[in-house]
Amino acid sequence: MISDAGDYRRKHLERASKLGIALNSMLFLGKLVVSLMSGSIALISDTLNSFADILASVGIHITVRIGSKQADANHPFGHARVEPLSGIVVAIFTGILGFEVLRSGVLAIINHREVTHIPWVVGILLVTIAVKSFMTIYFFTVSGTYRSPGLKATAVDSRNDVLISGIALIGVVGTWQQILWLEGVAAIIISGFILFSAFSLGKENIDFLVGKAPPEEMIRKISEVVMKVDGVEGINLILAHYVGNTVHIEIHVALDGNLQFSRAHDIGMDVQDAVERLGDVNRAFIHVDPA
Repeated sequence: MISDAGDYRRKHLERASKLGIALNSMLFLGKLVVSLMSGSIALISDTLNSFADILASVGIHITVRIGSKQADANHPFGHARVEPLSGIVVAIFTGILGFEVLRSGVLAIINHREVTHIPWVVGILLVTIAVKSFMTIYFFTVSGTYRSPGLKATAVDSRNDVLISGIALIGVVGTWQQILWLEGVAAIIISGFILFSAFSLGKENIDFLVGKAPPEEMIRKISEVVMKVDGVEGINLILAHYVGNTVHIEIHVALDGNLQFSRAHDIGMDVQDAVERLGDVNRAFIHVDPA
């Protein structure tokens, strides 16, 4: 039953990640053609951002496939660490692209470039805003339903891309009105968003890999679940850390010291089951203490 649920989740996440690859690739190719036609530095910057989106989408698709595999003899706690590793690689490539966009923006301010085919540029940017708005809604919905941090990151990135394409649009319209420096400024602003995304993505995934503790809110939620288990009189200790993007947790629960060993064991198993039913918890280790 658990395996069936896992397969169902994996299939839906794979389908969503494939859609992300397809839409980002479509936008990248469209913007690449128009940017080569027009010479718009703002659109070129947005095109590089779309290339980074493709890298991220491919990385998420790979990690969904690998990370959803069942635990085996060589990986007894599953494959959850794969997603942070791919996230760091994507963050590095995104950072490189961000610096390239920044350099292009500075050069565009110093050396103004003529922009042609402006209606085409405006059109592709409007299409990008519409597609990215759809992706924002879709991926927030899917990530919330199936508790996928990778697709949640895609949703946040898509929301940022709406703003990035809007800034690029302002730069192009400025050039249309002979405000020639505005495109370079738009490219620099876009580079700031790209670099911030790279930093945030890298930091988050490094935290996952080094075993950062989960938020206090999660610890409080786990404590509430434990205390609702029949027979638990208190909690002496909770230690939790990330393994990949899921949590391993050690809990010391206080039980009546006069309980039979078998009853204490059953309560411990009930606590483990209750905690592991929480979406972000991969494994719970329960130690029973006499109250």
